[in-house]
Amino acid sequence: MPTTKLCIKGEVTGVCFRSFIREHAVRLNLKGWVKNAGDNQVQAIFEGPEQSINKMFQLCKKGPPLAKVQSIEEESLPVKHFKEFKVI
Repeated sequence: MPTTKLCIKGEVTGVCFRSFIREHAVRLNLKGWVKNAGDNQVQAIFEGPEQSINKMFQLCKKGPPLAKVQSIEEESLPVKHFKEFKVI
């Protein structure tokens, strides 16, 4: 079960990006968290099936309607064994 961290940059704060991510993460059976990280950045950690993480990456490229994603940095992490998906 892979664990992936995404740093999403652009106009991603104040546009319901965290809610968007949480909704899709729960639907895709992913565990982890999402938070605003300042400097027009949202960070998220996803843990679950690789196919679901790949789908979430594609969803994050677009984001909710008011978002303007400029870039996404992806990092593989050791498994954390999250129990749920949280908005921090």
